[in-house]
Amino acid sequence: MIKLMDILVDQMPEILEEARYVYVVRNKKKKRKIASRPGYKVVGGKYKKMPAKEQMARKIGQRKGAKKRRAKKAQANRKRRISLNKRKSFGLNRR
Repeated sequence: MIKLMDILVDQMPEILEEARYVYVVRNKKKKRKIASRPGYKVVGGKYKKMPAKEQMARKIGQRKGAKKRRAKKAQANRKRRISLNKRKSFGLNRR
């Protein structure tokens, strides 16, 4: 199945040159951020196609990171629960 984006990429590559921006909230402030696009990275404010080697390296790195995060999740949840109980005992849980 051919997607509309594939057709646009083939016929008008100059459209993809400039990065698109989205607005996000960071630290209670509105900030402009470059929108991500799968298979591309931003170099100098423009999208650049990532080589397959880099895509594979990132994918493997994400898998390793997910395993590490999963291993430490129970520990983090336990510490959070202890911290929230401590806050509750001090009367700090009200907003």
